[in-house]
Amino acid sequence: MSFLETPRFPDEISYNSSGGPVWSTSVKTVKSGKSFRNQNWLYPLHSYNVLSGVKTQTDYESLRNWFYAMAGRAHGFRYKDFSDYKSGAWDAVTTALDQNIGTGDGTTLAFQLIKSYAVGALSSSRKITKPVAGTWDVAVGGVTATGTDYSVATGTGIVTFDTGAVPATGAAVTAGFEFDVAVEFGKDVFDVSIIDCNPTTTSLIFDADSFPVRELRL
Repeated sequence: MSFLETPRFPDEISYNSSGGPVWSTSVKTVKSGKSFRNQNWLYPLHSYNVLSGVKTQTDYESLRNWFYAMAGRAHGFRYKDFSDYKSGAWDAVTTALDQNIGTGDGTTLAFQLIKSYAVGALSSSRKITKPVAGTWDVAVGGVTATGTDYSVATGTGIVTFDTGAVPATGAAVTAGFEFDVAVEFGKDVFDVSIIDCNPTTTSLIFDADSFPVRELRL
């Protein structure tokens, strides 16, 4: 599989699409009725129904064009999840202090971008592999680093510091950024057709309920 870094899947479709994180949990219920759970995945995989974002004939033709170009599930691409695409709150400006991505030890130069989600004593961290170019800021010990001190790989989400700017021992390494999700089409067949179109409102009615796009585990 190859991965298309640019362009990103059409925002006008993903904006109105539905979906989010999907976990894998094994649940075993014993005779007493008590259940035991095992979390199978360290990170969730996100899944979206892009058909809910197809509102016009132009959207429909765009989706079909993407499906042809990607050869179904053969190639991956970037997708913007408008419900969760920032290191901080969706309605807040990103800052270099949004996410803690590691602690300096005086030697380590590379740090993976992550986004953490916490409720009480429970938390989960999400590896960010597709940051959006030009949206990030990085800080070391609360001080924003200059752009010449580090680089960010847009294809992996790894922050690499210059050897002359290695984070000191105990210094918190933090970052703010926007990000996309690495996805593929969830099937190899384009089994969607228009059964009604209102030329006044440009609304469409399809003979299918969903068209899945699913996150790739990178």
